[in-house]
Amino acid sequence: MAETTPRKKVSDNIIDSCRCCNSVTDPHRRLGLFGRKSLNEGLVAAIKQLSGIVVSEEDMLSNFICRTCANSIPNLSKRVTQFRNKCTDTEKKQREKIASTREKRGRKNNPEEVEQSPRQPAKKALIEKRVARSSEEGFRRIAPKPRQRLFAVPSPSTSTFDVQPPLQHHSTHHPAEPPLTEDLAIISKSGLLGIKENEKTTTLTSSQKKKLMDEIIKGSPTYLAKTVMAIPQVKNCVFELLLKNINVQCQKLCTRSNENSSVLRVSRKSHKSINTFHWIDVLKEMRERAPDVLDVLVTIAIAKIKKDGSQVTPLCVALGILMNVRFKELSLVQKLTSVTLGSGGATKK
Repeated sequence: MAETTPRKKVSDNIIDSCRCCNSVTDPHRRLGLFGRKSLNEGLVAAIKQLSGIVVSEEDMLSNFICRTCANSIPNLSKRVTQFRNKCTDTEKKQREKIASTREKRGRKNNPEEVEQSPRQPAKKALIEKRVARSSEEGFRRIAPKPRQRLFAVPSPSTSTFDVQPPLQHHSTHHPAEPPLTEDLAIISKSGLLGIKENEKTTTLTSSQKKKLMDEIIKGSPTYLAKTVMAIPQVKNCVFELLLKNINVQCQKLCTRSNENSSVLRVSRKSHKSINTFHWIDVLKEMRERAPDVLDVLVTIAIAKIKKDGSQVTPLCVALGILMNVRFKELSLVQKLTSVTLGSGGATKK
């Protein structure tokens, strides 16, 4: 009896894998394509519409779909529908514009047709008649206001006159800007300015998306961050967001209001506050108002903390110099330097 029993050759991997992505998933994280839920959601019809492949129970292939693909199918169908509607609306609007076009009288585009036009001689005669009439009247009505002379009027005895070129009211010529020097060219392509000039990021590939999805499912922030930084497009976007955040923090320090003014800003009325100044004030302000800027400077300057505190002053001086380049009123470090040199008896020599 066993010899006459019909047999079906099916691989276990095919049975357990997803019909769309061919990944083997947990039985609790997959759906049957021909179950009640899948039929109600129209997954089989959606797969046929999106991929053009007919899915059947009798094709000896997998009858399951993972939840990741099942959740992405409605979004894909929605985007396809939106794109189709957009194309339909565009075609409809363009056809309406074509139907509403009208002919406008004027000069024809073909110069041969203009010369062969039967109305051309009559029009030319009318123009000559108007010009002759205007010349007889001395151009009293249509003569423009004489413009002011730029040079002295020659004497009547001379027979030569300076001919001035006509004025160009709508000149589109602009002088060419000189090229940037090498140092400015390097600066213009660095930082937030350089990122803005870069090309727009392209769409991620399927393998890059899969790597990100795998790390998100694992839930490890460290490996997810490494995967993000390994993709150049995503890395550029993350780096741009970080630079924008640093730029906003620096902008908040460059204010003239007394309430939100930085400790690096010393007005003429508050010169006496220099006597009570301490470098810890700069560090506290950076920790509260510009923590990202402080993290970057500490990473650059301090590899290992020295207990004698000799690293604090150079760090704060560097911050003061950089902020003074951005906003001239943040000049506490420069004024402290002037006071120190003056009290030490420094001269021009």
